[in-house]
Amino acid sequence: MEMDNIRHQYPALENFSYFNSCSSGLFSKTLVAYRRQLDEGFQERASLFRDDVYDEMNEIKATVANVFGAHVDRTALIPSCSHGINMVLEAMEKDKRVLHFDYDFPSIVWPYDSRGFEMISIPNKAYTAEELIDHIQANQINILAVSAVQYSNGEIIAPQTFRAIKEQCPEILLMVDATQFFGICSFNFQESGIDLFVTSAFKWLCAGYGSGVMFISEQLEPMLSSKARGYNTYKNAGMRGEPSIGEFFEPGHQDLVAFRSLEFQVKEHSKIGFDNIQDQINKVKTYARERIANETAFDVITSLNPHLESGILSVDAPKEMVQHLKQHQVVCSYRKGLRLGIHFYNNLEDVDLLVESMKTFS
Repeated sequence: MEMDNIRHQYPALENFSYFNSCSSGLFSKTLVAYRRQLDEGFQERASLFRDDVYDEMNEIKATVANVFGAHVDRTALIPSCSHGINMVLEAMEKDKRVLHFDYDFPSIVWPYDSRGFEMISIPNKAYTAEELIDHIQANQINILAVSAVQYSNGEIIAPQTFRAIKEQCPEILLMVDATQFFGICSFNFQESGIDLFVTSAFKWLCAGYGSGVMFISEQLEPMLSSKARGYNTYKNAGMRGEPSIGEFFEPGHQDLVAFRSLEFQVKEHSKIGFDNIQDQINKVKTYARERIANETAFDVITSLNPHLESGILSVDAPKEMVQHLKQHQVVCSYRKGLRLGIHFYNNLEDVDLLVESMKTFS
């Protein structure tokens, strides 16, 4: 699919060059129309709009689990990544040693630290699977808790790395914040070696706020004893039946519009093709990397990955650059450097405006 033909679906791109999908993905015209249809349905039908909500939520879970190679009973629809991680850790024994990276996303570090897990940190850099295995074995680690894409530099840990770790250390629990990963490439959870894959959907999946998903491995499931309960867990007032592990993390009434948006965007990304999305990210990111390196005074922080590229390119530039670029109709953010979020709706002309604007900074 020709990516430039997709750009007209995103009106924000008529206003500025958008390099901030790492903070919030863009809404398409088709998604807004679909959400409006759902809101009008609720407006007109009131409670009748949700008469079949449990069947609908199960349908959404089945769609998402099928696309990403997860088991539907071990899938939970959650309002955010942080919500999911905290609920899972409340359901676990705390007598475990956790390995994490310095300066990783707070959402993957704080929940463990605040509950008294024993935390072991290592410098934040691009590691091979063998290097991580050495750290795991040397420190007798029980849990590797990391973001698939790093907070400080946009480095990605490709699924191949997790698989290799799991093969060498089968007892380790691999728990991954995937919010900066979900939506940039194809992914199969059951083949990944990951035990907890948890993500919000408002960034690279472009589904809006209030929705996310959590995949739980067969290995992790018996280690979880959730005390969370709500009508949505059992779906009856008598607490009859045995909920799936996913339902224990869905205790309350869920936002049907938010999760229908999640399902809608999973289908849209699948229609575009995850390989096409990754190819476009690579194309634009490579062009940006080369132009910034060759034509500006600033260094690119994010290293090349031979297996898979994240959508984030970090540049060693002052924080004031963000405001300067905004004045030139270029939107991005800052995390220990200029943080450029490059998605399938970005093109080379966006990069041209970015680089020319960077060159006028003083």
